Amino acid sequence: IRLSKQFTPTLKAEQIGNEQVESVGLLMRGGYIRQSSSGFFTLLPNGYRMVKKIERLIDEEMEAIGASRLEMPTMLSSNLWHKSGRFETMGSELYKLKDRKQTEFILAPTFEEEVTKLIGEEVQSYKQLPIKVYQITSKHRDEPRPRSGLLRTRGFIMKDLYTFDATVSDAERSYEEVRAAYDRIMTRLFGPKGSGWQVAEADTGAMGGLRSHEYQVQDPLGEDALISCNHCDYSANIEKAASFPRRDNLPIEASEVDVSLHGASDPSFHGCTLTAVVAPKGRTIHPIKLKEAIENGQYAPNTISTDQLSPLPATEGENGNSNQWDWKDRPEGPIVRFDHIRILLDHECAALEPEEVQLAVLNAAEQFGSPSGTSSKRSSGSEGAPTLHDYFGAQFASAHDAIPQEYVDIRQAEVNDTCASCGKGQLQEAKAVEVGHTFLLGTRYSKALNYQFMPDTKTTSSKNEPALFQMGCYGIGLTRILGVLAQNAQRTFDKLNTPMSQKQTKVRKGFAWNPEIAPFKALVLTSDLHNEKQAAAVESLCNLLTRRVSKEDESPWDTVLSRSGLCLESDIAIDDRSTMSIGAKLNEADLIGYPLVFILGKHFDKNGEVEVRYLS
Repeated sequence: IRLSKQFTPTLKAEQIGNEQVESVGLLMRGGYIRQSSSGFFTLLPNGYRMVKKIERLIDEEMEAIGASRLEMPTMLSSNLWHKSGRFETMGSELYKLKDRKQTEFILAPTFEEEVTKLIGEEVQSYKQLPIKVYQITSKHRDEPRPRSGLLRTRGFIMKDLYTFDATVSDAERSYEEVRAAYDRIMTRLFGPKGSGWQVAEADTGAMGGLRSHEYQVQDPLGEDALISCNHCDYSANIEKAASFPRRDNLPIEASEVDVSLHGASDPSFHGCTLTAVVAPKGRTIHPIKLKEAIENGQYAPNTISTDQLSPLPATEGENGNSNQWDWKDRPEGPIVRFDHIRILLDHECAALEPEEVQLAVLNAAEQFGSPSGTSSKRSSGSEGAPTLHDYFGAQFASAHDAIPQEYVDIRQAEVNDTCASCGKGQLQEAKAVEVGHTFLLGTRYSKALNYQFMPDTKTTSSKNEPALFQMGCYGIGLTRILGVLAQNAQRTFDKLNTPMSQKQTKVRKGFAWNPEIAPFKALVLTSDLHNEKQAAAVESLCNLLTRRVSKEDESPWDTVLSRSGLCLESDIAIDDRSTMSIGAKLNEADLIGYPLVFILGKHFDKNGEVEVRYLS
């Protein structure tokens, strides 16, 4: 590729303004990207070449597991999204629009509904399964605060893979097969697992499903909190991370715990279950863990949806809280609406005696007994005042009946907690960027959209009854990966080019890319392409790099060739521009980040020597 014929708009440092993220500024200077508007970027030729190389790498690994590539439209009808319920739950992040006939559409942030419809209408029998289909396409999400260049945008390129299986066990096998492919992809992009990237257990979140894993790259710009063990390979995001209870300073008295009460937020609901959540003072309760504990516990409320549960309104004594009980209109207080109670205790409260647990919960409940919010807290052994059995008489036949209580993991794991996986190491926290995610969805979407197939009657007890597809979805963010790779390549370049002495005043700036995804693997830089000797040398170098030479002619270049690997002709750039000096070309070469640079300058003209620079 002759650069004299290429569109490579590079910029000087003063032309990019006050870009806070250095790697983003270098991407702009090196002719990789330009910002179109907030959250939207144009990929210039260098950036586009890198994304296509990442895409080619992904294609290879997807083909290796038998996945078929397709492409779905980016603008989708909203009908399926209404059926799945995600049109409402995604809220303002979803781009919504109407055509001239007022038909409602969305700009797809993801494609679960569309691909479920596609496969559901094409597959009628288990004999057509399993199926793996994927696409690499542009997606859109109305990010409220785009930032960090390509890491948090409104328009982005992603690879989406979807699997369809007949049974849960088949779906789990597909899930592990895809995870192995993801491991290979991440290793090719970021290096060995554990040093360049990690797999973290994750919450299924709004996607739903049975299992979920995130592929995280540690980076100071990351917005995810990655929890990992310093002894074993355990890793999880902050929502999923678990730790053993601390052994020191465990609460043993009611005064050493905090209690929050959760019930129906709608005052019209009566006869419901009140959930008391007990945790050690000073420990943070994670809202996702709490929601799961309330939903999945042994005594989970079944009279209302857990989506209708919320913390009880604050008393008047809690200043600054706008969600307060209206004592004037409802002087009876909120507690009387509940006739059952359940208690969820974090595992760190295991040393509390039942009497102390009930005392802590009773003290919390009595804060809602009067508008003043000043009910005095009683201590162990207090007599005469109502008990929990009195408050919830419909639940208990006698004062001796046990109050339902469960031990759950609702604490947010913290640094220096003991790892729950190995029981030996301590947890540590790091900032990370999520570049991939896998979900074992189960029947979340096939059930919502009612797409079924006829199962194998030999392996199921249901005769001639259709079954729901067992699904998985798997994403990789290509443009986000480009942003993370730029971060890594910029830091690597800085390390390789740290001034060795104070005399070196010139600071070089650029990228040291992984050769597999660099825009070009090699640059041949000539000071005068019209010089016949240099022109012949350029051709010889290109022949060597593309291996269009015999093995015996290759030996003097073994070291050089081992750095580059086999090059395609399109992987070699020839800087034949006559309008730039050698120095300017070398500065630009740093910005573009060629792994190998061959310089045919004055040393070549005098001694026939080719200068070689390694930037990776």
